[in-house]
Amino acid sequence: MLWIFLAILLVSIVIGLPIAFGLGVAALVMAVLSDIPLSIMIEQSIRGVNSFPLLAIPFFILVGEVMSNGGIARRLMELAG
Repeated sequence: MLWIFLAILLVSIVIGLPIAFGLGVAALVMAVLSDIPLSIMIEQSIRGVNSFPLLAIPFFILVGEVMSNGGIARRLMELAG
């Protein structure tokens, strides 16, 4: 099954599809070909994403944007360098 996933991903990259879409297509094909019930797949996906440390990623991006737009990022870089 891993070889099928990698082959689909490689073909999608070779034809110029962005990697995120290639991963999505490969995951959909693997979901259709597997014998795991859909409810278990959804439950495991939600359980994997529903973690407190992953919540920090969008907040770091938000703080970076706020600092950049407010001008403090430039002043901090001048202070550091």
